[in-house]
Amino acid sequence: MLKIRFTLVLFILGILSPNLVFAETLPILCKKEGYTISGVNGIFTDEEGARNNQRSLMLLLKNEYKGEKLDYQYFYNPTHLAGVGDLIDAVQQGLFDQKSDYDLVEMLNDASQKVTTQKLLLVAHSQGNFYANNFYDKVASVPGGVPSESIGVYGVGSPADRVAGGGKYLTSDTDSVIAAKVGRFLKILPPNIHIPLQSFDGNGHSFSNVYLQYKGTEIVSDIKNSLDKLKTNDVQDSQKPCIDPPKLSILHKVEGAVLFVADPLASFTKTVAVGTVVGAYRISLAIGNSIINTADFLASSVSSFAQSIFNNKKSLAINNTASVISATEQIVETETVKDFTPLPVVENIVPQVQINIPQVQVVEEKVEEVPIVAVETQILTQIVQTTPVVQVVSSNIYHGGGSRNVEPVIEEPPLPSDITSPIITIIGDNPIEVIKNNIYTDAGATALDDIDGSRVVDVTGTVDTAVVGTYIITYTVKDLSNNVATSTRTVHVVEAPLPPDILAPIITILGDNPASVSVGSVYTDAGATALDDVDGVITVSSSGSVNNWIAGVYTITYGAKDNANNTVTAVRIVNVVDAISEIALSPSDLNDNGIADSEEADVVMDANMSLSAGEYRFNNLTISNNAVLTLAGDTLSSNSFKGVKITAINLNINSGSSISADKKGYRAGTGPGASSEDSVGASYGGFSLRGEAFSTTYGSATKPIDLGSGGANPNYDFGGGAMRVVVSDTFTNDGIMSSNGGDASSGGSIFVTANNISGSGKFQANGGSLYAGGYFKSPGGGGRIAIYYQNYLFNGVIEAKGGCGSYNGWSTSCGQNGTAFVLDNSTNNLYLNNVNSLWKFLVSDGPFSFNNIYISNGAKVISESGVNIKANNLFINGNSLFTFSDNQTLDVPNISIDGGATMTLFGSETITASTLTLAGNSIVTVIPEKILSLNIPNITIGEGSSISADRKGYKAGTGPGASSEDSVGASYGGFSVRGELFTTTYGSETEPTHFGSGGANSNYDFGGGAIRIVVSDILTNNGNISSNGGDAGSGGSVYVTANNVAGSGTFQANGGKLYASGYFKSPGGGGRVALYYKTSSFSGIVEAKGGCGSYDGWSRTCAGDGTVHIVDESILPQ
Repeated sequence: MLKIRFTLVLFILGILSPNLVFAETLPILCKKEGYTISGVNGIFTDEEGARNNQRSLMLLLKNEYKGEKLDYQYFYNPTHLAGVGDLIDAVQQGLFDQKSDYDLVEMLNDASQKVTTQKLLLVAHSQGNFYANNFYDKVASVPGGVPSESIGVYGVGSPADRVAGGGKYLTSDTDSVIAAKVGRFLKILPPNIHIPLQSFDGNGHSFSNVYLQYKGTEIVSDIKNSLDKLKTNDVQDSQKPCIDPPKLSILHKVEGAVLFVADPLASFTKTVAVGTVVGAYRISLAIGNSIINTADFLASSVSSFAQSIFNNKKSLAINNTASVISATEQIVETETVKDFTPLPVVENIVPQVQINIPQVQVVEEKVEEVPIVAVETQILTQIVQTTPVVQVVSSNIYHGGGSRNVEPVIEEPPLPSDITSPIITIIGDNPIEVIKNNIYTDAGATALDDIDGSRVVDVTGTVDTAVVGTYIITYTVKDLSNNVATSTRTVHVVEAPLPPDILAPIITILGDNPASVSVGSVYTDAGATALDDVDGVITVSSSGSVNNWIAGVYTITYGAKDNANNTVTAVRIVNVVDAISEIALSPSDLNDNGIADSEEADVVMDANMSLSAGEYRFNNLTISNNAVLTLAGDTLSSNSFKGVKITAINLNINSGSSISADKKGYRAGTGPGASSEDSVGASYGGFSLRGEAFSTTYGSATKPIDLGSGGANPNYDFGGGAMRVVVSDTFTNDGIMSSNGGDASSGGSIFVTANNISGSGKFQANGGSLYAGGYFKSPGGGGRIAIYYQNYLFNGVIEAKGGCGSYNGWSTSCGQNGTAFVLDNSTNNLYLNNVNSLWKFLVSDGPFSFNNIYISNGAKVISESGVNIKANNLFINGNSLFTFSDNQTLDVPNISIDGGATMTLFGSETITASTLTLAGNSIVTVIPEKILSLNIPNITIGEGSSISADRKGYKAGTGPGASSEDSVGASYGGFSVRGELFTTTYGSETEPTHFGSGGANSNYDFGGGAIRIVVSDILTNNGNISSNGGDAGSGGSVYVTANNVAGSGTFQANGGKLYASGYFKSPGGGGRVALYYKTSSFSGIVEAKGGCGSYDGWSRTCAGDGTVHIVDESILPQ
């Protein structure tokens, strides 16, 4: 009888709970590599919401971390009783640290199927933090669970007072659900971040729309930190589940059946009071009790369990009424209804049983006990009525006749021959699809034979759901006559279907936004990329254009569309800017025909005309017939640019004609570069003669827009004017474009941007001559010229010379040249090739970045202190000079110095380069009393070229080795002649870094300087690396460390020769040389000789040699 009743209970549970899933024991792989990140959602989150939260997190974290795959899962925390069950559970969990309930067991069962990596991180939100903590407590370092070093918890918006395993969490103080509501009646972890909310952010509790939206970077960082702490282990078997499935008790299954009925009823009545939900729960509980009462042996235990569930809910509902209602009002926003009509009768849950549902009151009123409905009699009655009666019938066929009571032998008729195989019926779908990593349980098959009836079917074949593919399950059956039948089921293991694609791609604009480009410069759009969460990389379209010849604001619009037709756009702002602030257009009529020049296709000016300060636009402008177009300046204008701007498509200055801003700058004695001394002229791009002491240079060298400063005669000698010319096609200059200064005045500025420049004319911004009108006022400094182009065919003259003049009638004195700058916009190559100008890298124009820098044709280039210059290549040749300044930075991979050029270091610069090449009698040197330091992987010194610190040490009569006797030279590594009595040697033989001491002539005969060279690859010296002393001065230091030394040149630190100019001063002692290498093919000379000389004209006297220290570092010391 007990067995029959147990069977009946299971039968009824199967009817009521067809969705119950019993634990499977089929093995799955548990991989060491990779991470499983599983979300645990909070209260009132449906399954689609939980999935979206996990998808949003995946977009931020991506699919891999440190080369290991991230597997995203979620353990769904479903809503029960329209949310009231969850509210009560949350309060129980918060107050009593509840360790287990129905949903936690379901999560553990779910985890046994979904978790396929040893390393597991739970990312919990809201009430999900309670479940994550309890999940951790259930599985961490327990048999069948996960070692504690392989599992972690991370909490977001947590109502809990801890994070299991010491994990991290993030809760905002503006989260009104947690901080403002739950925190008032539960002990919670204190908020640890502030999220400013917008009006549309609601209560600030959303996982995706608040926490990930505003603090996604911090959350991702915390999660990565949590992943870094997880370790693989040798405890979990890779052939078994990562987490063993829990055993599902009968009580758990009953509660599942109860919730299966209660949840839909509660959802149906969700808009009424919380009491209605409790009523639905009572209905289901009554049904559960009815089932249990059907089986006597389970009635007591199951009824107690069901009653316990209800009493727990009821008790907390009463004791925490205010808290629950507060949370309900905050989250559910449901109004309490005092009365409602009874629910309709639920039919056919148990056949022929009807349960009347009493009216239920609100939570605030006393909750009455629900009587357990005794329906056992009815159920059993129905079972008896519907169970077929089995009767055992005795027949006297075996007991008739005779007294021996022997049963007669009955002969059976012969069976027909069985030649037909059984028929196999496959249960379930064939073929069937299984989602990858889901558990596959074969539904089996049945077999029926026409003679033998039902037969047992043998099943062969396996399905590996971890690997996508097609698998075959074979069913075989044989009847008693050995007739065999087979059938097969095809099982396709497929990837999980992707969720509907509702997210548009994300466009990333490359480069700057907004972007800026100077007028006339080439604008190359950096483009954009697009990435879709489903389709991956998406093609990006763009629209819009930029007119780089007209200042203004332009937009480039990017668009992308994924395969689901989700579209997105993004916009880049491009600002085309000019060096001068925008000024109002002025009208002109240079051909005097009554038509505005801006409206005519071609304007030909053949007579002298002038334009006042302002901006003018032309289509095609030609200056012809020896005409002069004069451009005025306005020193009183509030604009930064006080000259004339011309914008044209084509501009032609014919031979003999000119555009002139001569003497249109500041009047005499005024302007930024005016002198404070009456006898000194004005400066601008270059100093006037003696102007360094009484005036200053000013303005930009790369974008010159200033007027020149005034000189001598207040009525006539103005500085040069200022002109800005923008030509979008071709500027042909066969005449003169000038902005020269008057006497003692500085030159002005010319700033040209053109697509094409051609012609053989002149660009001039020269300083004014010496003024000698009753008194002298020195010549003015040169102005500034900058020319930007994309195609250069100009072969004329560009000059910004200082003015000149003679004070005595035969010698000439000049002011300093100004600056001339020529840049190829198409290649970003800088050309400094004008002997008639001085180029200076100004900090205010920097930092500088070019493709190539060409310094040639005798150009003189200097720098301000602190200038940063970056380029791919630096070429210095043609007797040009490049002089560094203090704290300069030069980042150029390849430096080439040729043709007698000189690069002079300051001693405090930072040079980042890969190669340095010197050829054609070129020199790298340094200013006096500064160390010449080079740390470059490859240095090549050609024949006749040198790295020289000759005479760059201490000045005459100074230094540690200077003599106390006038006739005795200086010492360092070796003594000068007679130096043992009056001098001393000093410094290190193995690491020499000292300067040589000074000799005779204080203006010239310095000691040798100090050179420190580090070469990580090859130093090829076919020239000279030297630090020799001047007359009577001691040699300096040469300290070289190289991986490989080659060449046939010299390393020198020799002392200076005998000084014999009016008196004798003995030759200086040798310096010090230290050379370290690992490989060497060097065949040249390494020396630190003492200087020599003759006191009597025929005999030779030499000072003591210094030290030479050569070390092969490939040989280990003994």
